[in-house]
Amino acid sequence: MDYLTTARQDAHQTLDVMVVGEALIDVVTTSHGRVEHPGGSPANVAYGLGRLGVTTGLLTAIAPDARGISIEDHLRSAGVILLPGSKSLTRTA
Repeated sequence: MDYLTTARQDAHQTLDVMVVGEALIDVVTTSHGRVEHPGGSPANVAYGLGRLGVTTGLLTAIAPDARGISIEDHLRSAGVILLPGSKSLTRTA
């Protein structure tokens, strides 16, 4: 899939930083059970930059499933723009 040609023609957001890489769910098992957190080094970098007020976009590969939505909500809470073409999988890792 050519990620660069999937962007809407009218979407012209100026970014300070564009991060490219994985976004996934970290699954941590403790004595109290299993906990899932959005993660992935590039996604964490994008999240941190967004929290610092840097206009940041992330190009990644997630699915429109529960885990993908969790990742997207987490990134958006920091102001990160999930770039077009990122919802390209059928299942999020």
